[in-house]
Amino acid sequence: MRIFTLYFFVSILFLALTSNKLFAQNKEWENDPVKLGGHLHVGQNNEVWTDKENLYFNYRGYAANTYFWSRGSSGKPLLTIKNPGIGVGIKDPVGRFHIYTSAQTGDITKALVFGSGADDISSMFKVENHGAYRYSLTLGTYWGDQKGTDVPGIMTLKQGNVGIGYHDPKAQLVLGDKFGAIISGNSGGEAVFGTNLAVYQGGPNHGKFYTPYSHENGYGYAGIRPSWGGLFFYGEQANTVEGEVINPKVRMVIDPQGNVGIGSESPKYRLSVKGQANVEGAGDYYGVWFGGETRMENPSLSFGEWHNNRGTIRWDNASDRLVFSSQTNSTSGVFDNTLTVGKGMVGIGTIDTGTHRLAVEGSIGARSIKVEASGWSDFVFEKGYDLPSLSEVEAHIKAKGHLEHIPSAEDVEKDGVDLGAMDAKLLRKIEELTLYAIEQEKRLVIQGSTIDSLGQETEKVSRLETENQALRQANESIMERMDRIEALLKSIRRSESKAGALH
Repeated sequence: MRIFTLYFFVSILFLALTSNKLFAQNKEWENDPVKLGGHLHVGQNNEVWTDKENLYFNYRGYAANTYFWSRGSSGKPLLTIKNPGIGVGIKDPVGRFHIYTSAQTGDITKALVFGSGADDISSMFKVENHGAYRYSLTLGTYWGDQKGTDVPGIMTLKQGNVGIGYHDPKAQLVLGDKFGAIISGNSGGEAVFGTNLAVYQGGPNHGKFYTPYSHENGYGYAGIRPSWGGLFFYGEQANTVEGEVINPKVRMVIDPQGNVGIGSESPKYRLSVKGQANVEGAGDYYGVWFGGETRMENPSLSFGEWHNNRGTIRWDNASDRLVFSSQTNSTSGVFDNTLTVGKGMVGIGTIDTGTHRLAVEGSIGARSIKVEASGWSDFVFEKGYDLPSLSEVEAHIKAKGHLEHIPSAEDVEKDGVDLGAMDAKLLRKIEELTLYAIEQEKRLVIQGSTIDSLGQETEKVSRLETENQALRQANESIMERMDRIEALLKSIRRSESKAGALH
């Protein structure tokens, strides 16, 4: 500013010293050059004064004001130095630095200009105080041209609103069309981001949404609104026009407690999702989704492909059960490999568990099964146990068709088998068989002893028979001898008889 002022002072002094007429000490020189050496003192009280190195205006004088005028008293003031400051284009400045311009909008000759080109403005600082631009300030490049045409500048200050790249801001901060973001409002704060994103709350628009001035007609809109410590996110794909008051639908909510609702306006949990939530994977619709519009409508959690194989975990309100199932073909609507959990009962391959804690449709393969039960069959080995005889067992089988204490085939088909109880019953029969085997062993030992004794007697008999056979053979030999002796005696008697007869 000092350079600017000095420029004006030097210019005026040069014009005064080189004009056709020069007045000094009441003398007049015309048409001749004037050269002054030493010091120059002009005015009644030396209002213009120089020394060897400096030029002073009103330095040693007593003039109250200093004016630089164009075209005499009938013209206009160019520069005024008058309390309280300096005026440019105005006789009576009202501030420290007061620049006066006319009401011609966009005429850069009425503005304070920094730098210029041939026909345009490279940089400009402009203050206006009239018409539509009342209380406005513009900083920017290419704001106006020599013909008075308005072109948006870098920044505009107008009625408390700021426009950057936007010459007519209607909000506290407007970022021009290329950026497309507006933040505006008063007590509650209002904002617009982008051409189709509106956020309004507080001030005259409290509780209302409308599309921003940069909105593209025919497109949808989205909005964000703070309310009572929460944050509401809106959006809808609908045809709207610029400045239209809209009735947005809440798409997401963050409440003051930090709960997040997606599709739900009143989340009661850290994350509440109304509808399906899908996490896409490598294939078509891979991921996880939640089914059911509300918590009361059989919600589900599914894994896999929507159009192909998938697994589902769902709650079935009709049976109050949690159902785990897999599906190999979505068009068939058939779920297999089902597992249900509800009311302390589990069903595998079936949803009908009856009164069983675990119901399985099909076979069970296991390396071991442990059944914890009280009461076992060791009482069979206690003294006083009434062990039925085998004849009694035979009689029960003939009468009932099954062992005593063992369920019949009809009972098993009707009521099934209690593994723990059945194991105890089978063990009872095994222990009874063990007692039968022990008794049989005892009898076999006795029979063995008897057989051994009989063997010894048989051996004796055999020896006697052998001896008897030998005796029989000896007797037969004796008998043969006796027969021969008897025959010999008979022969001798006959011979004697014949001999006696002869005598």
